Amino acid sequence: MAKKINKSQLTKIDGMKSLLKILGEDNFIKAVIENTYFFSPRLVHSRFEELSKLIFDGNDIPARKSTQDDIYRIKGERRFFVDKGFECPVKLDKDGNAEVRRIINAKTGYTISQGKKSIFQNYFISHVWGRAYDPRYFTSLWNLAIVPAWANSLMDKMADEESDELEHLAAKLKSTVETVCWNLYEMEKLGWSNLKMEKPQRISSVNVDSQTFLVHVFSGDLCITEMNLTI
Repeated sequence: MAKKINKSQLTKIDGMKSLLKILGEDNFIKAVIENTYFFSPRLVHSRFEELSKLIFDGNDIPARKSTQDDIYRIKGERRFFVDKGFECPVKLDKDGNAEVRRIINAKTGYTISQGKKSIFQNYFISHVWGRAYDPRYFTSLWNLAIVPAWANSLMDKMADEESDELEHLAAKLKSTVETVCWNLYEMEKLGWSNLKMEKPQRISSVNVDSQTFLVHVFSGDLCITEMNLTI
């Protein structure tokens, strides 16, 4: 007998639920983490210091264009990003990720999100904490992860742990990825004051159980390291 689906049910159909149903929440998150590519602490800290110096020297720093006009101040021919007490000249990225792709290639040797010539296929560049319009976040390796295409939509979801099943999953996934980055990169040791910013906050209302993941880490020169990481 054919099953009838009424209009109200149609608005709730989500292709991700079938994968979640097969794997279960914990196995799904583990599969995402263990198929995501992170960066070595050395590369992360090196880029952090590099960006800090560029900002200190007053260089134009790349950022993704934002529709929020109030975050910019125009002075002559230069555009400045303004956030509380921080002000920095920016150059808007030509397609929203071009400079990110260039830096990843320069630091690791890998091409990502550049069509058929890319070494990585069906992977996306994800800004873990978002804020790609902020020059301090846009090209920072601590804010970047290379995630499989089938998980990217959840990384881009608004993470609401008190909403429906998928939004709860998105919140737990993002919190887990943030915790992996925090532990792997020893982000507590980074000099956040050099960037005139507070350290990024993890989603504290979502409980992330202590567990061990086999994570893939770019270590430079077309080299990827596998390592066990306990969070």
